[in-house]
Amino acid sequence: MQYCPSCQMHIAGDKCCCPLCGGALEGKGDPQSEIFPRLTPTRSMARRVLRILALTGAAATAVCVLINLAMGTAVWWSLFVAGGVACGILTVAIGIAYRRDIPQNIAWETALVILLAILWDAATGWLGWSLDFVFPCACATGLLMEIALWGILKTPVHVVAGPMGGLGLAGLVPGVLVLVGPVNFTLPSLLCTAFSILFLAGLMLLRRRTAWGELRRRFHV
Repeated sequence: MQYCPSCQMHIAGDKCCCPLCGGALEGKGDPQSEIFPRLTPTRSMARRVLRILALTGAAATAVCVLINLAMGTAVWWSLFVAGGVACGILTVAIGIAYRRDIPQNIAWETALVILLAILWDAATGWLGWSLDFVFPCACATGLLMEIALWGILKTPVHVVAGPMGGLGLAGLVPGVLVLVGPVNFTLPSLLCTAFSILFLAGLMLLRRRTAWGELRRRFHV
């Protein structure tokens, strides 16, 4: 029987990882001791939608490239179309992948928005709007959405503690960037950092045990 050293639990069946914490298992699995029936894999409608979207985006990009070539290549506007299509597909893909875990979905979508904004800013000559506005506003908005999910929908604290903590720590980065120097308009970054500090302080004071337990579970401390 397999054993999880993090959870200190024996695991029946033959698992690739611990079903409780996702950590590595010790020992050899025993398929005969499996207590859950094996499910027949079904075709996912979400994957089909994503493939159709990717095919449609590729076709639209190809048409735009052909039009760009026919009209002249002084400005390669079709590359921006291709970038927009890729951003849209990535956003939908993450939404589909984490559609059953809304807190994780919010956290990953926030990270993707920040990353794509920085890439677009760099591709268009770097005006700094991604660090001045998008980074702090996306972090603050994502954190507010997590808090609303917890408070309004009564989502269990242990479910949202990890994503909320991650967004709270990410909200400190704009403040660091203000100190380092690449931020030109500092007000959004300062507000985001202050909000993140207040949230993290409240989380540690009011839900310290839950937050620490989630940290230990995720990083196998």
